[in-house]
Amino acid sequence: MDPTDLDSSLTEMFNTSMTWSHNQAVLELPINEEVLQDTIPLTLLIKPFGFKPPPPKAIIPRLLQAWNTKKGVIIAPKKYAEDLLICLFKDKRDIKSVERERAWSAQGAHLMISRWDRGLSLEEVKFDSVSFWIQIIGIPPELLSAGNITNLAMRADRVVEIGWKDSPSLPKWYITPKALVRVPVTKPICPGSFINRKSGPAT
Repeated sequence: MDPTDLDSSLTEMFNTSMTWSHNQAVLELPINEEVLQDTIPLTLLIKPFGFKPPPPKAIIPRLLQAWNTKKGVIIAPKKYAEDLLICLFKDKRDIKSVERERAWSAQGAHLMISRWDRGLSLEEVKFDSVSFWIQIIGIPPELLSAGNITNLAMRADRVVEIGWKDSPSLPKWYITPKALVRVPVTKPICPGSFINRKSGPAT
């Protein structure tokens, strides 16, 4: 058979057998009663975000050390998808503590975290945003306020929390404010902005 004919035959076969539309009948499957009766482990899914994410063997020990859970957690890569880590928690307080911190990284790679819903397959869980702390540098003390810090941080995207308070040695006016933001992974990040002040040029 001519190679061109073979390619055409394969293309036709796959297009014919793999055609799918919303008009096709929807299958009704019974709910797994065993799943309803048994407790599914508290599960977080983690996906590294970066140009060259480190392998699971480099991420897992760092997370176990950083999380320092009370009741323990099992972290394992999903089979055939090593960029997805499955984290099984034994206690609600531990999983809430990890979610509360929200911004995690390992060897330069930020980690996208999502709670798994048993109504979804693992492949359906979306990892479309990543959380990290940003610093608000160059704002004069006369413009420092929780509202202004929030407004500036919103240029990155959704603000989850701001960090601006007194330290043991200095009042907050001398502390570089920061904000925890959640940013879509497909959106370019704004590097900075100019702001007006009462005296002097914009900074």
